[in-house]
Amino acid sequence: MNVVSVNDSFPSSIIKHEFPFSNRNKLENIGQNTRSFNVECVFMANPPITKGWENGFAAFPTYESYFNFKATLEQTRKVVTFTHPTLGEMDGMIENFSCVNDETKEFATVSFSFLQEVSSDESKFVLYIAPEQAKQFRAAHDSVVADVSALQKLASSLRAFTAAMSIFKGKLDAYLNHIVSHVTSIKNTVTYATDLPSEVVGSINSAIDRIVTSFDTIRNSPASFINNCILGVRDLASIFEGDQRNQVLIMGTSRVAYEAGLAYQDDDARRQAISRKEKKPSFDASGNYVGGEQVPDAMTQQELGQTLYDIKELIYEVLLIDRKNQALRNQAKTLQEYLNTIKLSRDSMETQAISLQTLHTVAMANGSSYQTAERILSMNPQIKNPTFAEGNLKVIIPKNG
Repeated sequence: MNVVSVNDSFPSSIIKHEFPFSNRNKLENIGQNTRSFNVECVFMANPPITKGWENGFAAFPTYESYFNFKATLEQTRKVVTFTHPTLGEMDGMIENFSCVNDETKEFATVSFSFLQEVSSDESKFVLYIAPEQAKQFRAAHDSVVADVSALQKLASSLRAFTAAMSIFKGKLDAYLNHIVSHVTSIKNTVTYATDLPSEVVGSINSAIDRIVTSFDTIRNSPASFINNCILGVRDLASIFEGDQRNQVLIMGTSRVAYEAGLAYQDDDARRQAISRKEKKPSFDASGNYVGGEQVPDAMTQQELGQTLYDIKELIYEVLLIDRKNQALRNQAKTLQEYLNTIKLSRDSMETQAISLQTLHTVAMANGSSYQTAERILSMNPQIKNPTFAEGNLKVIIPKNG
């Protein structure tokens, strides 16, 4: 359907306790009523093509599609999935449906009310860690610029210091210089002055940015991505000694913490997608296969804990060098607080000795949906056939298991 507008409401059940012969009252909120969305959409003979549409994924909102859409709503008695333009997928039912159908113009205007079904009291708030991490990254940048400026002022020979910085910048600019950085990189949100300290730190940030960019292909595996970024920063710092090594390590650590924040945030979005998709049955009541969407992968409690440990280990190493670096302390604290929140909703992983059986039965025996078998298979690459699995296997244990 071609959506024209979507309006939603947040009604709450308010009990009014009123006192006789008095203007006083007492209000009591006993929870939110069913959330509703009023949607207006159109179907037409030659609908305009919207960017992102794909005919293999959904039907175009042609005039012929209108009749199929109307018939589907008339016959459906089960929960349906509505994709909100900004809020994404949500489950619920259609309460009201009205339409104005102009056959002469092959144009139909449809209005309906969608009621969202909420099956648990789990918090649906989206947490955003990236802005705070970006703020602290810029604070770390300013701190390193100030340190280089202080060294410049204390140098016994300004000419010798400038020459050393030129060699330093040359090595940084040559490091992974075949990789092109992204225009939207966090390093481009920093204001660089034209003085020597700012130029030096700019070269440090650019070299680190190329390291991060080189691992773009494994961003969908956040644990591997974070680990490789840590190793990349350590390798770059090992090229230098003394203050130069420390400056690279400080900025590299701050950048790793920022990238980890992005990775955790994106991974949490995948975890929510998994929760939705694994609840959808792949077979109907008659046993017919109705298909299913590909389920993404998300980090387990153990992977979240291990990656945070590795990041905090790197931060601690830098704080031994620069104990006054408050920006890195704040980044570590923000990451810890964020993971304390999202780990509560994560599955855990354990290794079990499994006798010969299918991965579907392994998943269900551990309290998971049979669709979890796909994720278990990805965690055990030694399995040749998921129908005949045995041995010591990594198994997903649901959060309530």
